[in-house]
Amino acid sequence: MMIKTIKVGELRTNCYIVASDKTREAIIIDPGDEGEKIIREIEKYGLRPLLIVNTHIHPDHVCANETLIEKFGIHAAAGQSEQELTEKWGSHFKYFSMLDIRTLGIKRLLSDGDTVSAGDLEFRVIKTPGHAESSICLYSGPSNEQGSGILFSGDTLFAGDHGRTDLPGASQEDMEISLSRLMELPENTKVYPGHGNTTTIKQEKGIYAAG
Repeated sequence: MMIKTIKVGELRTNCYIVASDKTREAIIIDPGDEGEKIIREIEKYGLRPLLIVNTHIHPDHVCANETLIEKFGIHAAAGQSEQELTEKWGSHFKYFSMLDIRTLGIKRLLSDGDTVSAGDLEFRVIKTPGHAESSICLYSGPSNEQGSGILFSGDTLFAGDHGRTDLPGASQEDMEISLSRLMELPENTKVYPGHGNTTTIKQEKGIYAAG
């Protein structure tokens, strides 16, 4: 598995390009800005993107969707559809005034337990509301305590912290439930968050236990 991290935009969002070593097929996770920068990295390694996955619909995680969709002829997947976003998130998008959902290209709605794949790679969707109603994580690895896995956690789990819960659609109660779910993953799971440095479930378990 190839994982390339590109920090984009003013908030230095972690955009991840995750590709199969065998097929060079790739998933783009959270292209928040600087679409041309992301394209250069993809072309540098000769990768073939199949899908954009947005862990949640905040501007710093989706603003390069349109550029990548036009370049590669792909679509995006997220925890809420454009119709749901239009109907349920009207007040949210007044808050996020720079975001035009008509350009996001969300054609696939991801539910808890769904899978997304590229070549021989497969990731399970974990619904993790808290930072946003639609927040999801992507996990690849064993379902029990043994072994190790890889988690793309968006703005649900950071190194030593979690995402804000004071924004429209956020909930501290939901966040605590979501974090409890993630703490059940194998301790050796490596966590790739939406901002900041990588961490592990074991490290975060220790922090939350101490807190």
